[in-house]
Amino acid sequence: MARSGTLLRPATAIVLALSLGMTGCASLPPPPEHPPSAEALVLTRKADRPLIAFVLGGGGARGFAHAGVLKVLDDGGIRANLVVGTSAGSLVGALYAGGIRNDELLETALAVQRDELVDFVFPHRGFIEGNRLQTYIDKALKGRLIEQLDIPFVAVATELATGKLVAFTRGDTGMAVRASCSVPVIFQPTAIRGSEYVDGGLVSPVPVKVARESGADLVIAVDVSRQPDEHKGLGSTARGEQACRRRHPAESRQGTRDRSRRAWSGDCGRRGGGARRASADPQPDRGPLRRKPRPLRPGDMRIIPLWRPRR
Repeated sequence: MARSGTLLRPATAIVLALSLGMTGCASLPPPPEHPPSAEALVLTRKADRPLIAFVLGGGGARGFAHAGVLKVLDDGGIRANLVVGTSAGSLVGALYAGGIRNDELLETALAVQRDELVDFVFPHRGFIEGNRLQTYIDKALKGRLIEQLDIPFVAVATELATGKLVAFTRGDTGMAVRASCSVPVIFQPTAIRGSEYVDGGLVSPVPVKVARESGADLVIAVDVSRQPDEHKGLGSTARGEQACRRRHPAESRQGTRDRSRRAWSGDCGRRGGGARRASADPQPDRGPLRRKPRPLRPGDMRIIPLWRPRR
């Protein structure tokens, strides 16, 4: 009897595991009736105004900072004709395109809980399944498809097998956002129409190209993945130089002032000399081996972050 009881224990454990597995499979949500698809997007152009696109990049938990940027743009009267998002930017972008804006969008970003977006599972190509994220988006948008949102919306994802960029423009909004947010190893890949998709930030962290190819004339892109101090290779454009001279005519006449404390903004150069790069390196000159930066010329690019944290 003792031996038979010992033999029954492994069998009982196997039966219990199989039953749990069958229960888990039975609890999976049914496949969507309209899975996301990547089709050509046709925007309605008005003769009196350019087509404006908001492009929201990835950034993990920092992605909710997009809500503040979108509120500022709305308060300034800037309206988007297209919203393109990748990774966390697709989550906020979908809510914005669905009509959740201004204070409501901020309240939504502050009120969301981790349990509403994250569903941990036994690790298999990822330990977050993604069903809760998909359900959260579909519930917030009342089940509307991408083509039914107030503003045309594009969710950028990466096809796992080929590494190809895919821009979802139609179909289930929640599943498209889930695919765009499926960070490899963390999220399980999202299966759509027999293919698997992962985070769009792998191929396009800030998908400006997608907005341009969709016909946008003016692109306002937001990158929250890095701090402003991490932007290297600052440059300036000829327009920026002229605007700087108009705003600071006295400095243009007297020459460049020392702005090492504000390396992120451009200095007005001398007449005809263009803008000069401000040194952000507090270390003293190390002698002739230290190369001085050349004066920036018109046509160079300067990336100016929208904000700078206090020190």
